[in-house]
Amino acid sequence: MSTRRRLEARLARALFALPDAVVGPLAGTPQTVNGKTLDLRLALLLRLYRLSGQRLSHEMPVEQARDEVRINASSLGRPPRATVVESTSRTPRGLTLRRYTPAGVTTPAPALLYFHGGGFVIGDLESHATLCREIAGAACVVVLALDYSLAPEHPFPAAVEDCVDTWRFVAQSAAGSGLDASRLAVGGDSAGGNLAAVVAQVCRDDTIAPRLQWLIYPGVDLRMLSPSIQTFGRGYILERQSIVWFLDNYLAGNQTLALDPRASPFLGEVAGVAPALVQTAGFDPLCDEGLAYVEKLRAAGVPVVYQEHPELVHGFAHLTGIIPAAAAALDWGVAHLRDALGR
Repeated sequence: MSTRRRLEARLARALFALPDAVVGPLAGTPQTVNGKTLDLRLALLLRLYRLSGQRLSHEMPVEQARDEVRINASSLGRPPRATVVESTSRTPRGLTLRRYTPAGVTTPAPALLYFHGGGFVIGDLESHATLCREIAGAACVVVLALDYSLAPEHPFPAAVEDCVDTWRFVAQSAAGSGLDASRLAVGGDSAGGNLAAVVAQVCRDDTIAPRLQWLIYPGVDLRMLSPSIQTFGRGYILERQSIVWFLDNYLAGNQTLALDPRASPFLGEVAGVAPALVQTAGFDPLCDEGLAYVEKLRAAGVPVVYQEHPELVHGFAHLTGIIPAAAAALDWGVAHLRDALGR
């Protein structure tokens, strides 16, 4: 991260640490939609974004959008609560797998195979490094982050194939890697939550299937039919136009591919998949489809722990260093992850 970006991050932390009495007037009129009130500090963050003329992903060339999210998504999270040792390896497909091992974790260790968000187009190991360190340190689990193939260079189903093959590689090599094959989870945020849900479906009958699927504000229905896409599709971090751009790249312009359950896991068969831990954000275009997936899982008899965080926006997991409500939401998920992977 550049010196300028580090200074901006420090200033942001100082600004958002001010008392509510100071933040409130800066944030403007409280925003309430459908009975949900936006977090005060998030309202300020969104206002600052607007004033700065921050461009959105679909308004930039792909490589620039990737650079921007790599910097922005990694700068406002919390440091890990424990020392975390990092190492990298290669999967049989030649993909980079980064391992975050927290101090004090027992061997054989519980582990989470994590797929980053970014609309299948942006995001990478660096954009999600702060988040993965935070999860590893707080949950005391090994986190394995995959650098899966991105569109448009590698459209659907390349990312799905990468993630399924990596799950099977991690599961089959667990014993030799110091991991407990009976305590392996799969998870991800946004597009990564989509991929985690797909892996849970595809691998449900494997000899070693996921013990848990952790889906953080997942996009599980690429048909874009949910009312929340219209209600919250402008002005709340993730824009409807950006979603259209992401999916156009991921599906290579062929929207009929959204009907494939490997693209839209909401359309897949969910009976017998791993128990789910699902978190949605109230001011998120994807919140309705996340809830619909929860309801489908429950109707099929799948155990689900679900929480909507009504005051938050898409991407809150990257804002734990400046938004206390975002930190509390991630802590909620981490606590349930830790419990689910206990002996």
